[in-house]
Amino acid sequence: MFLDEIGEIPRETQVELLRVLQEKEIRRVGGSRVIPVDVRIIAATNKDLLQETVEGRFREDLYYRLDVLDLKLPPLRERGDDVKILGLHLFRQLPGGKDPIMQSQFLYLLEQVGPYQWYGNIRELQNFVERANILMRNAGASSVTVSDILRRRAEPAPEPCQETESRDRRAIEAALHNHPGSMADAARSLGCSRQTLWRKMKKYGIQR
Repeated sequence: MFLDEIGEIPRETQVELLRVLQEKEIRRVGGSRVIPVDVRIIAATNKDLLQETVEGRFREDLYYRLDVLDLKLPPLRERGDDVKILGLHLFRQLPGGKDPIMQSQFLYLLEQVGPYQWYGNIRELQNFVERANILMRNAGASSVTVSDILRRRAEPAPEPCQETESRDRRAIEAALHNHPGSMADAARSLGCSRQTLWRKMKKYGIQR
C-alpha cells in the first residue's frame, strides 16, 4: 500500500494509522466486524519527518513504525539527462508526439531551457510538455520558444549558513534524545554514519 504525502495527515488520523500498523486489522466506517489485513507500507513525503516530530506535528511512534528503510529520491534538478528522457517519454504520449520533426523540435526547446531548478519536479515537467505540445500543434513547431512555455520564477536566496546549522543541530539533538543508549541508532535515524555523527557533535559542541 502506497501512502503519499504522509507528512500531511492530521494527528488524529496518525493515531488511527498507527493502530492499523500495530494491530494489523481495520474496521469499516459504520461497521462492527474487525477485518485482518496483511500489507506492506511504502510512504512518501517531501518533509523532514524527524524534524516534524521534534516540532510536534508528527507522532514519534508512527515515525519509527514507518521509517524502517529510508529511500531518498533526488529531485529532478539533480538528475541530469533524465529531464530529456522523461520529457520525451511524456511528449510521445500526446497527440503528434510520435512525429520525428515534433520530437526534434521539442528536444531543442528542452535544451534551450538551460540550468533550471524544476521546483515542481515531474509535475512541472509534465506541465511544460503539455504546453509545448499544444503550442507546437497550433502555432507551428518552429515558431514556439521557451519563453512561450516555461513560467520561470525568481530563484530563492540561498539559505543562510547559520539557519542550516541550527536545523542540523536540532535534528542531532532530537536523534540523541530518542536513542539515548545507542549512537548507531541515532546515526541511522539521521541517515549518516557514526563517524559523521561524532564529527557533527564535535562541531556543534553537543555532549552525549
